[in-house]
Amino acid sequence: MAAVEKAGSSLKWLVLAMIPVTMIDATGLYTAKELADTLNQNGVVLAGAGRQSEWRLWAESRRVIQHRQIPFYPTIGEAIRAFQLGQENWTEPQQNGSAP
Repeated sequence: MAAVEKAGSSLKWLVLAMIPVTMIDATGLYTAKELADTLNQNGVVLAGAGRQSEWRLWAESRRVIQHRQIPFYPTIGEAIRAFQLGQENWTEPQQNGSAP
């Protein structure tokens, strides 16, 4: 959170690279939700890049978090493209994996 505070109001999105994450457990899920909530209160979107299907299926099967609270993109590039298109009000990527 120190880096977020240091960035100040210029920070709009924080993209978390999920490819290195090989397992998602309840602790990680709750931490991500808490981080997303905190960032949202400051006008920042927490987005994920990679492991889009795994994250959604795991979260939905456990009814822990709605996957739409944290937008996921297939790649960091897709997340950046969505931000550049001004999608602060995120919409789910299209079937082919590209942001709308």
